[in-house]
Amino acid sequence: MKLKLLLLVTVFVMLLVINSPISQTNAQVSQKLKIETFPSEKFLDVGMLKPGDKVITTLDVINTGNILFSYKTTASFNGGSKKYYDALHLNIKDQNGKVLYNGSLKDFKGLEPRKLQIFTKEKLIIAVEVPAELGNDYQGLSSEFKFKFFAEDTLDGLIPPDDVPFGPIDTPLGPIKLPVTATEAFNFLAAGLILLTVGLTIRYIIKFKKKITNTSLTRP
Repeated sequence: MKLKLLLLVTVFVMLLVINSPISQTNAQVSQKLKIETFPSEKFLDVGMLKPGDKVITTLDVINTGNILFSYKTTASFNGGSKKYYDALHLNIKDQNGKVLYNGSLKDFKGLEPRKLQIFTKEKLIIAVEVPAELGNDYQGLSSEFKFKFFAEDTLDGLIPPDDVPFGPIDTPLGPIKLPVTATEAFNFLAAGLILLTVGLTIRYIIKFKKKITNTSLTRP
């Protein structure tokens, strides 16, 4: 009776280990497409400049998500004197000094897509110049414009909509299932060790029971 009970317990343990949630890998991780800039708001002031003046500043584009992406840029007039805006000259270089754009601000259609690795940043050097040949009718004018940065998932080609404001962009993607990992292998190994231990215990009990039976039969 004890032996039958032990066998039932063994089967129960085996089923418990095999069907335990611990032995299954349903881990999920959320992918995020996230781009930020520093400064994130006003970083350039081109007001009250005279012909020949130039303003140079730097802007960091940062990948704070967990997806490799390419980013794109646009520039647009945002207020003030459109005449002044149309006359400004724009120069953009990367951190190594390579010229990415050199021409009129109004003709700037954005940079070519630039890849940015996870948790890295790229420094852009941006210069806006008031052409020296401008006449006195430009004195006292000011203009407002903005740059927008769009992150593009290199796998799915997802680009945030054009109305996303300049600054942080946070686009969560759906969860993905992870492949079978070492965790599951460890669980199966643990299950095997448990079954081996239970089996050896049963074998010992059977031998011990036979020994007692034989001793009883040979007793005078």
